[in-house]
Amino acid sequence: MVKMPGVTKMRSKLHMYDHGLGTSRVVYDETHKRHMRKRHAEDYYALAVQHMQAGKRQMAEKFADISIHFYELVGIDTIEDAAPTRPIVRGVIMPDIMHADVVRERIKI
Repeated sequence: MVKMPGVTKMRSKLHMYDHGLGTSRVVYDETHKRHMRKRHAEDYYALAVQHMQAGKRQMAEKFADISIHFYELVGIDTIEDAAPTRPIVRGVIMPDIMHADVVRERIKI
């Protein structure tokens, strides 16, 4: 087998590059997961509001519980975190600030 010093050096650089991508991928995956949880929380909040408006309190509370669960997974820490991802979800206008306590207050759990 022939040794090629340039190849070893290149492999080392590729390994560093790949390791850097791995870190970026982890950050991206966590950010994406957090975003999707927040969207789920908003979807379930909208379903809860729609069911409350239709007079189906029991189902509204179940959807609100699921929304609260997702908001607690997200962990709202800042005003930026509390901003909804969409202004209108399933025909429901979202409040300017959204977190688990807003859901509790609006659905009266």
